Amino acid sequence: MAYSQGGGKKKMCYYYDGDIGNYYYGQGHPMKPHRIRMTHNLLLNYGLYR
Repeated sequence: MAYSQGGGKKKMCYYYDGDIGNYYYGQGHPMKPHRIRMTHNLLLNYGLYR
């Protein structure tokens, strides 16, 4: 859970599709699938998805 400024817990949703890394959006496109995979792995390894 994320904490709000008042100190209370704030709910959030997180969705991830494992196939996102199979797409290439072209040179210069801001969405980089390897960054999404890396962020997802960080969330899992640090236990932030709970």
